[in-house]
Amino acid sequence: MSCNKLKMICFSPTRTTRRILDAIAEGFGVEDPEVVDVTRADKVPETCECSDNELVIIGAPVYGGRIPLTAVERFKTLKSSGVPVVSVVVYGNRAYEDALIELVDLAGAFKNVVDFGVTHPFFQQQLARIAQRTHQLDRLLRD
Repeated sequence: MSCNKLKMICFSPTRTTRRILDAIAEGFGVEDPEVVDVTRADKVPETCECSDNELVIIGAPVYGGRIPLTAVERFKTLKSSGVPVVSVVVYGNRAYEDALIELVDLAGAFKNVVDFGVTHPFFQQQLARIAQRTHQLDRLLRD
């Protein structure tokens, strides 16, 4: 499988999730990924077209161990199929509980390849680890 395009779909009220997704995209060496930000209701597209050679990174924050209901509702409006997805949950001083499973389920219209969570309090320290894991994912996608 070869992915030469990157699309980021995010819900990020405080912009932290967006910064994490930007760091992941940077790890792939993509300078200008397409961004679908569903944080604001007036910015949610009616459809989300994804091509066969595209990798999608979908991300959301975790509040109280769950994906925010607003994010859930907005992600449900996006439809696509047959593309690999990296699901990312960003959480703070509390466990992410079932949020990653919830996000993977929401991305069910996509073909999930790798799912992982990233912690918010360790954002600066995590950037290097995110880049390293992204390179590992990149190698996996090339095989």
